[in-house]
Amino acid sequence: MSKNDAENCNWSDGRSDDKNGGLKKRNVAGMQRVNSSLAQLADDRNFQQDLKVPEVVTAIRHWTGEKRLSEMESSSLFDEDSYAYQTHIRPCLTKLRGIQYECRGIGIALPLNSILNGHRSLSPSKKHEQSKGKRTSSSKRRVAVPSSKSEEANEEDDVAKPSTSSMVYVKQQIIQTFFMMVLFYIFMHMNKNPAAKTNSKVVPVHERETVRYDQAAAFGEFREGDEDEFSS
Repeated sequence: MSKNDAENCNWSDGRSDDKNGGLKKRNVAGMQRVNSSLAQLADDRNFQQDLKVPEVVTAIRHWTGEKRLSEMESSSLFDEDSYAYQTHIRPCLTKLRGIQYECRGIGIALPLNSILNGHRSLSPSKKHEQSKGKRTSSSKRRVAVPSSKSEEANEEDDVAKPSTSSMVYVKQQIIQTFFMMVLFYIFMHMNKNPAAKTNSKVVPVHERETVRYDQAAAFGEFREGDEDEFSS
């Protein structure tokens, strides 16, 4: 072989073909195992009965990341002491871990819709969708955590900072209390000595006239006495 032939020859062509061929064989074998697991779940009577429980479907969707729950809801749903978790949720998740492992081996997402609908195998069109769905679901799962944290941060801010309506209501109550105190002070000042007013005696008109006449007469007698004294 000449030097030019050696340079133009791609020695990795044969090895790359063998590598691609081995990858395809592994994917085919992995897909067969996935379809076998789907068939087992479809024939599992207990598994199909558990899927009819609403809490089981909710737990599976949260577990796969399709529809995440809040921290409080997930804690209540996955409570190990609860009847639903021990009887229905935990056995289903244990069986799903097997098929999830096979799906990860060939790079596809868990065929959740096929599992919930009782399909025994994946159609060729579904395989391509599942390979895309793995990247989509993983990205959704990564985004779900920051969103929940941001919601918790917003809730903490709402608790720390009172709303505008509550502040306005407090101000109105303070102003109303202040005016009530002012009115009470004025009322008490005006009625500071009510006993003196109640004990004051009202003199009738004719008695006031009599007293005035007596005073005038006494004053006249006094003037007459003064004149006699000065004349003497």
